[in-house]
Amino acid sequence: LAAVLEHLRSTGSCGPIGLWGRSMGAVTALLHVDRDPSLGAVCLDSPFASLRQLAEELAQSDRMAFPVPSWLVTAALAVIRMRVKALADFDIEDVVPLEHARRSRVPAIFLHARQDLFISPSHSRQLYDAYSSDKELITIDGDHNSERSDQAINHAVGFFKRAFRLGEMDLSAPARFLDESSRMSQDWEEHRRQQKC
Repeated sequence: LAAVLEHLRSTGSCGPIGLWGRSMGAVTALLHVDRDPSLGAVCLDSPFASLRQLAEELAQSDRMAFPVPSWLVTAALAVIRMRVKALADFDIEDVVPLEHARRSRVPAIFLHARQDLFISPSHSRQLYDAYSSDKELITIDGDHNSERSDQAINHAVGFFKRAFRLGEMDLSAPARFLDESSRMSQDWEEHRRQQKC
């Protein structure tokens, strides 16, 4: 994510940047946003507050054939933690978006489906309560994988527009970008003409 943002900013043709993540994508945005206060806004759809908390909830949920004892969950997480550390060189105990939410200064809108049985809406509520900047929380119909309604999407887009202060900014493309775009278009047309010959 940091590399993508760096690339966008290096083009010189990029206006305000917003992140819109869902589930692990929302968590990724949360893990980054406190390090990048120049972001315009974030939309966080169905994030979890802590990986450990999510694992413990899933182990005790109705989705399991039988509830997994907490000592077994703890043991399994310890094994997974060691394996991930060895293979990917990061600690799953560091995947705690709640800690990042407390340090974030970028406007955020949280979305969560009321019938989400995978990541409980309580996770978004915890994150919303801890989030230290301008924020909004909306709950919507559906489950974790439901398609988001046009109304929910339009609400989030409206949040981005307000956060970006689009009425106050000049979002026109720089002249050098337009010149480059025109040149590339002419080159492409020349290439197509040569292919037809």
